[in-house]
Amino acid sequence: MSWRSLGPTALKQTVRTNALRRGLLGSSRPWLVVFAVLRIAKWSSKITKRGEAPIAFRQTLSPGQSFVITHLEAPAEVTKPKGVSPA
Repeated sequence: MSWRSLGPTALKQTVRTNALRRGLLGSSRPWLVVFAVLRIAKWSSKITKRGEAPIAFRQTLSPGQSFVITHLEAPAEVTKPKGVSPA
């Protein structure tokens, strides 16, 4: 069985495992750099994840119709006086 038959996923897993074992748990600085680069790449891909947001509302409008999009403010919090126990 060759690496080519295993595919890129198996190769990535092997590199991640080696980076963790040899770099983070071991004392190899190059593997530690590989580990850091992989973690930063994974983190940044989560942060900059692109894709379509789910459609929450869909309606066809006839000519002359419109709708208004508003943002409602959160209700103000009611502060309780100190020393008063809940009933």
